[in-house]
This record gives sequence, C-alpha cells and structure tokens, in this order.
Amino acid sequence: MYEAFIGPIPHDKEIHHINGIKCDNRLSNLDCISHSTNHILDRKNKSFVINEEAAKVIKWALINRDDLTCADLARIHGVGKHIVKDISRRKTWNHVQI
Repeated sequence: MYEAFIGPIPHDKEIHHINGIKCDNRLSNLDCISHSTNHILDRKNKSFVINEEAAKVIKWALINRDDLTCADLARIHGVGKHIVKDISRRKTWNHVQI
C-alpha cells in the first residue's frame, strides 16, 4: 500500500504500522522508519493488542494454572507482562467473565 501511493521504500527502512495492527494498511497508519526504531515501537505496541477472548484465557490461566507465571502468559499471548499483571490485579478487564 505504501509503495503504491508514496513510492519505493528505501533499502534501510521498513514500514511500521502505527497502531500496531498489521492488517490496518490505511496510509495514515503507515510510517517508513528504520528497522531498529520499528522493533522498539512494535515491542511497545504489543502491550496494547489484546482482545476480550485473550483476556478470558489469561484470567482462566491465572486462576487454574499455577505452573504459568505472568511472564509466561505475556509471552504466550504476545503482550507486555504489565498487561497480564493488570488483569491479575483486576485493574483491567473486570467486566470479562470466565
């Protein structure tokens, strides 16, 4: 999408999805940046990408799986550890029932 409307992507750059949603290819969501910057921003954005189904699974695992830590669950679901901790502490996703 970027190349079709903006032009070629320089060899030392790549496309970053600003909102972290890789299938959202609106031009307003695309930015041409370095690989290292893209990596940093992608790791930061991962913390915000969670849906209700994932929240249910994480809640269930926190109650029923003593062998999994918050770090394990974060890694499994591709989110930041603080997201899992917030669910565990009931700071977020309180409305989701399991």
